[in-house]
Amino acid sequence: MRDRVSYRCEAAVTAWRYGVLESDHGERDSLWRKVLVQLPLRIVAIYTSGGRSTHALYRLPDTATTKVDFDKYVRGEGKSIKNQLVPLGADPNVFKGVQLSRLPGCRREEKGTMQRLLYFNPTATATPIERN
Repeated sequence: MRDRVSYRCEAAVTAWRYGVLESDHGERDSLWRKVLVQLPLRIVAIYTSGGRSTHALYRLPDTATTKVDFDKYVRGEGKSIKNQLVPLGADPNVFKGVQLSRLPGCRREEKGTMQRLLYFNPTATATPIERN
């Protein structure tokens, strides 16, 4: 195997501001959406994957500025985002500092479907969406 140059690596990340949530339980996607709108997270966007699942982009607290901060908040012991959301259906493999995300408004070629934006709020607060 040849070494390849990749910009999808930790060294290419300049800030640790956002995290991605997704659930691959397509048959229960409507339940996952109900979970997302009740979370006390700064959810900036919710969008479809062009397949069976719904994804969300959330903003970390402004105090989380480093990879260590990201890991502690998202993957740490106790009440981390991962520990709280995996039992509710979140994919345990997305809680990484270098995580690709689907882009709403783009076509998912292998499926021939569009990835649709369902919700967008660039100034989101940690108030659950259903209460806004």
